[in-house]
This record gives sequence, structure tokens and C-alpha cells, in this order.
Amino acid sequence: MTKLYVGVTDTNWFLYLKEQYKKHDLPMYINFWTPGSTSFKVLEAGELFLFKLHKKKNSGVNGEVVGGGYFSHFERLTMSDAWKKYGIGNGAATFDEMCASLKRVKEKNNVKNEETIGCIILKDVFFFDKLIEEPSDWKKSIVRGKSYTLEDDIGKELYLQVNKQLPKTR
Repeated sequence: MTKLYVGVTDTNWFLYLKEQYKKHDLPMYINFWTPGSTSFKVLEAGELFLFKLHKKKNSGVNGEVVGGGYFSHFERLTMSDAWKKYGIGNGAATFDEMCASLKRVKEKNNVKNEETIGCIILKDVFFFDKLIEEPSDWKKSIVRGKSYTLEDDIGKELYLQVNKQLPKTR
């Protein structure tokens, strides 16, 4: 692995999947969906994809890295096909909840109402007990995410912090 990606995560998506993780009820693959159908070509299969919360000063959330998984592949699917294929791995208990969440994200980001969504498929997902501080070079203008390499000081430090907490089953 030479690259890793830090994706800005919907808090409800994260909380739902973390709860399923604690119950040992996560499917093998989860869908880090994105509104619209923009491709994701940043990672190769097996590279690390990390989840970072939105920074919200009034709620005490400081944009921490809260978990991650390993990139499997990217595909474009309709919302109903994504639900059929990944179910609760979409980060919602029901199809209606997934649609409502997607609608909120689309409205917030001014995404036109497209039929397909981008599906960043991850496997071997994990969540941290001890959160990792937001990368020191993170800018407010980053809305989707940012990639790092292990040659970057920040990328290397982030990888080391993550590696300390990774489950040893991989």
C-alpha cells in the first residue's frame, strides 16, 4: 500500500455502521456512497480508505478520523440497485432511510437529481475506540476527501496512528 484516502463521512452513516459493527452484524462489503455518479479513481484495490467526520464546533466534533476500510472497487448504481446489492451496508436500516439521507446530502451539496449514485465499495471495515485528530493540513474547503501517500510526512504519520489501532485479524 502506498496511498490512503480520507473521506468526509455523513455522521448518521458512520453511527449506524459503527453500531452494526459492535453487534458483529456488518456485511462483508459496505457502500461509501456519494451523490451523483462522479468516478472514484484515487485508490487501488486493497488500499486504505478512512472515515473522517464533518467538523462541527458547536457539537464538539472536531473532524476526527473515526475508522475505515480497504478499497475494493467503484461502481455506479441506482439507489434501488445499491440497496438490493448492499442492504444495511449502505449505512441505513431501511431503503427509505438511505433515500432520505442521500436527499439531505444532495441538497446540502447542490447535486442535481441523478438516477445513479457513486458507490465506493469497501471491505474489512473497522471503527476506532480512540479517535485520530484531523490531519494537520486539512482545509475547510475539502468537502469530499483527500489522498495521502506514505512518502508524505502527514500521510505517514496518519498511517502509523491508524496502524496502531487496526484489528490484527487482517
